[in-house]
Amino acid sequence: MAQKYTYRSEEIPYFKRKADLNQTCLVVSLPGNGASTFFKQLAFALKDKESLPIFIDTNMLTKNSVDDFFDFLFKSLLNEEVYKNQNLEFSKNFSDITQYFLDTSKDQKQIIFIIDRFEKICEQFPKEIFDTIRYVAKNSQRKVMFILGVDREITDIRSILELDQFYTLINESTYYLKPLNENDFEDYSLNLAKEYGLKLSNENIKQLYIYTGGNLRMLKSFMLHLENNSENITEEIKNYSADTRITYQAERIYNHLNIKLQDVLHKIISKQNLEIEDNLFYSRLQKMGLITKEGKILGLIFENYIKNLFSTNSSRITLNEKTGEILQNNVKIDTKLSGNEYKLLKFFLENQNQTLSRDDIATAVWDSTTNEGVSEEAIDQLISRLREKIEEDKNNPKHIITLRGRGYQFFS
Repeated sequence: MAQKYTYRSEEIPYFKRKADLNQTCLVVSLPGNGASTFFKQLAFALKDKESLPIFIDTNMLTKNSVDDFFDFLFKSLLNEEVYKNQNLEFSKNFSDITQYFLDTSKDQKQIIFIIDRFEKICEQFPKEIFDTIRYVAKNSQRKVMFILGVDREITDIRSILELDQFYTLINESTYYLKPLNENDFEDYSLNLAKEYGLKLSNENIKQLYIYTGGNLRMLKSFMLHLENNSENITEEIKNYSADTRITYQAERIYNHLNIKLQDVLHKIISKQNLEIEDNLFYSRLQKMGLITKEGKILGLIFENYIKNLFSTNSSRITLNEKTGEILQNNVKIDTKLSGNEYKLLKFFLENQNQTLSRDDIATAVWDSTTNEGVSEEAIDQLISRLREKIEEDKNNPKHIITLRGRGYQFFS
């Protein structure tokens, strides 16, 4: 069994204060920062006589409806020892279960739902889910709060209009879970190295921190790399680029950023001056822990990935919001597009990395509230024509990715 160890202990008090105030909060953590492990640790730290934290991973939720989600929460609650012998039974209708959370006659214990991978719900669930979570959090006299973990900005997943009043609930309580600091990284690295049978010097650990920037998934990929190449650890760390498991982690992080955040990173790499409208996104990158206080990109692997992308990706596509022009490698291409192709590409650029259904595309391109009158064949043909104009190889697309049974994703 793998050795267990804790970290981020200095971050626990923030959530204890939120629990005291019964204030629902959102936790933004890019891939690889160890959010799931931290949430489990947090559930343990928040448990006392007055509070019952319940950790929930939505990957375990097999059906995607409001009823099923609240039934899942309720069953997770009943799994706790304090409720096992109460023989509580409800229908699967979420309104009945919601009423239980509001009813103070059951007990006075505060319930803290810590929901990991909340982005899954954000992507697929109707607006009703957000309204109900807000209703429970704001109206329950027995104290119910939610700590919701997402892997990117929530407004990159759903619009503020869709989130509606739920956005006001979490907007002032958004916490950014950054990569590990150097002290936690050192402890984590030493314990992880033991699991892999590796002996790391202090210099090796410093070197790994410089390369990974404190990203845990990247560090674990390094351990797998070093496990099979442990003769000269110092040199093997430098040769990380030969192992795609490591460089893939940088790609994952980059693809979880919206186009404006990506553009700021490109400007930093190319030493361009930032414009006034870039300042908000620069600040957000700092909150995410991707840019240091000194203005440097955190982690040599991530920095090198962007440099390589910037120097080799001749097909990068951007939208000039002031002029409406679409550029590929800084060359205007919108004049080569038909009206519908332009609408589609503009829609893709404004909703990068998101899952977009055929209904979404029909609404954006044909101004249809449903895809009635817009056949799947028409949408597929439009996608195919656009791929011919923007992809280097339309049979191996890098920009427009098909998600079988779900729709499409776009990457610039």
